[in-house]
Amino acid sequence: MRYRTPGRSRRRECSTTHAPNRGLDVVIHTVYIEDPYNNYAVKQACRLIETFYRVLDTNADKMELTLNSADMRRIGAKGKIATVLALEGGFDTEGDLDVLRLFHRLGVRMIHTHQPQHHQRLRGREAGCH
Repeated sequence: MRYRTPGRSRRRECSTTHAPNRGLDVVIHTVYIEDPYNNYAVKQACRLIETFYRVLDTNADKMELTLNSADMRRIGAKGKIATVLALEGGFDTEGDLDVLRLFHRLGVRMIHTHQPQHHQRLRGREAGCH
């Protein structure tokens, strides 16, 4: 499978053809949002999630989105790769839980934060706000 993320010239490659033969049952596809997007990071995340879904649709015979452990077992039993959707990067939801709920509704099951200074909820906790 080969796909290109919008606005980026670098190609990313992932081989789903050989993965099941090598014992790979579950793949975590991480959508990375770079810091330069600043106030547009949530919009960029939505663009990249849409790209992920296009790749998923194109490879429906090899992989399916997994939303829970029961999905993982069901998908694995069919000989397909169970795919977990994750977000990573320095984006700020500005403490808006509706944005997190939207990501969950879109299938995101993991969020990796690597720069806590970008997250208002974490800054509030550090300042002693609860």
